[in-house]
This record gives sequence, C-alpha cells and structure tokens, in this order.
Amino acid sequence: MTGCASPEFTITTEQDAYKSAQSVLVRGENNRISTRTLMGGTHIDQKGLYIDPYLEKDRQTGATVRLGFNIAHRTSNDYIGSQRMQYGSIKEIVFKTDQGELIALQVTDTAISTAGHANDNFMAKYAQDAYTERGNARITPADLARLANAARVSAKVSGSNQSFVYEEKDVEPAFLENIRKFKEINGL
Repeated sequence: MTGCASPEFTITTEQDAYKSAQSVLVRGENNRISTRTLMGGTHIDQKGLYIDPYLEKDRQTGATVRLGFNIAHRTSNDYIGSQRMQYGSIKEIVFKTDQGELIALQVTDTAISTAGHANDNFMAKYAQDAYTERGNARITPADLARLANAARVSAKVSGSNQSFVYEEKDVEPAFLENIRKFKEINGL
C-alpha cells in the first residue's frame, strides 16, 4: 500500500522591513521525511514528520544569519493511548548518510499544540484532535552540504516519549531532493 503523497514542497522568501537587521527569510515548506508512521504503518493522509529548511540572511550583504530546520510532527491525539503515535517533546534528529556519516541536530524551542477541539467518533467510541509536536534545529552550512550530497539517509528521531528510526527504504526520495533544491537556490 502506498501512502498519500506529501503536499508540494514550496520555497518562499519574506523580507521584514521592520526588523533592524533588514533580514530576508527563505523558508521551505512541506518536506515530509516519510509516509511511515511511528506504529510501523503508512500515513494515508498529510500527517507525519516534516523537516522544513529555513535560511535567514542579511538583506544588505547576503550573509547567513541563521540556517536550520523547522520541525513539525503532525499527528493526532485520540485520548485512548495515542502516545504510541507521538514523540513527545522532540529532542534530537540524527541523520546517517549512505557513507556512514552522522549529522546530529539538537532540537530546541519545542512546543506541542492541538486543534483545540475534539472530533468525536461515535461508532468507535473515542474522540481525537489534531496534535503537532514542533521544534527548531540549527545546522551548519557544511552539515547541510553533507546532507544534500548524500545519496540516501536514515534518521533517528528522539523525543521525551519515544525514539523512532526511519530506515533508508522509508525515507521519501523527495526529502533529499527538496534539501538539495533549497541549498542550490540559496547558493549554500
């Protein structure tokens, strides 16, 4: 069974004229790593772990101010043991390239949000709402280049509730293609 295709990866540029540094923010969105679920099944919806690249650069000089990934694990909270589908607070993501190189990203600024209302499933006798685990991970330009140059990767995601490994065969080919595209467009 094939999972639902990820939403289209987009790259947007925003300029903040009200910021004293006059920075430009370039964001990639919808870079889902896999259709694999934490329970070993397949997402047939838009849920999953998204690792979206961003770059903040100085508007005047073009120098990199910040480079990293916005992390969003989109899942649900079904109130009957849903922690099986949740990392909790995401702490770290470690990529292992096909060459055996490890690229460790520490995740900070973590937060968990819900839709604020539950959808009742009267037939199955439970309720659920949208649940997103978020964070931010900085990366160096050298590590971004190593990741972009990899032919394949696996990734271990560690959170306060559990860890999960996306094996090479589970990582969507578009995941690395999108990182390469982001790197090339921004001349990194």
